[in-house]
Amino acid sequence: WAARLEETCEAHVHDSHNDESAVAALRAKLLALRERCRRYAFEMDFSFLMRQERKLLSIGYRVEDRQLDESCYDLLASEARLTSLFAIAKGDLPTEHWFRLGRPIVEIGFQGALMSWSGSMFEYLMPPLVMKEPQGSILNQTSKLIIKRQIQYARSKNVPWGISEAAYNARDRELTYQYTNFGVPGLGLKRGLGQNTVIAPYATILAAQFSPREAVQNLQRLRSIGALGRHGFYDAVDFTPQRVPEGTDHAVVQNYMAHHSGMSIAAVADAIFEGRLRERFHSDPVIESAELLLQEKAPRDIPTATVRTEADERSKDETETESPDSRVILDPIKALRATNVMSNGRYSV
Repeated sequence: WAARLEETCEAHVHDSHNDESAVAALRAKLLALRERCRRYAFEMDFSFLMRQERKLLSIGYRVEDRQLDESCYDLLASEARLTSLFAIAKGDLPTEHWFRLGRPIVEIGFQGALMSWSGSMFEYLMPPLVMKEPQGSILNQTSKLIIKRQIQYARSKNVPWGISEAAYNARDRELTYQYTNFGVPGLGLKRGLGQNTVIAPYATILAAQFSPREAVQNLQRLRSIGALGRHGFYDAVDFTPQRVPEGTDHAVVQNYMAHHSGMSIAAVADAIFEGRLRERFHSDPVIESAELLLQEKAPRDIPTATVRTEADERSKDETETESPDSRVILDPIKALRATNVMSNGRYSV
């Protein structure tokens, strides 16, 4: 598909070079599109989403209730930090908001990385698609360290690396794949991260911004197990034992997510053209005015008071006694019956 796309683009370029009027018309359309996109972005007002008492962005607005959701984006290691930077730069939010974002630290090797909610690649590596992370900053150090940790964790489970929010091998009654966030235990504050092993190829492509060689090697491994489809890499490969077919160790989740494909294209562009999208984003004077916020240095010493995570709290015995999500019944005649009573709400036993 990439080869066909390249051929189509080359054909358009060839046609346009032979027709000067077509070149001028195309340039005018692109300039108009650029201005329209910028206008849409700057017309958005993020101030109504801020909870004034906490100086944090709510995760959303409940239209029917006409009120903000109680939960907030309260971590710096979050995809929402891109929104925070943009909103501060254009004057919708005070600079104080940036420093209200939490910065819990987890030790990786002899350095510290920011913790996120679910420990996913998306939370860490989506913003740097367009947002600069200066060398020596806490954000840049975190991005490099969490890739290293993701690779280590996958190696310990003998699977390809790259864990992020994605679809997984479970469907509803309409046969639609289910979707949730996945991550690496210890990187995320969310409990239960170790109960699933779902590898998302787009997470590897996001990591290509920082580790292109390792990313290419991992994509080759994913391709060897059937993760590459007609329109690119599928959304995920599920290695969770309770959800894979009998006789195999994985199940390919054969669907595509438009936003995952879009992020992948942007990440490849940054990897090949050395961060061109970041340069374009920061070339805007409004964004440039807020760049100082990104200069926050990485801590030299790891704080002694670290956040306790599920990996610290759960014992080996607790892990072993967990019941699986599914079961295999070899003799259905003698097996215990599972009964479900349905009623109109007035029937009781």
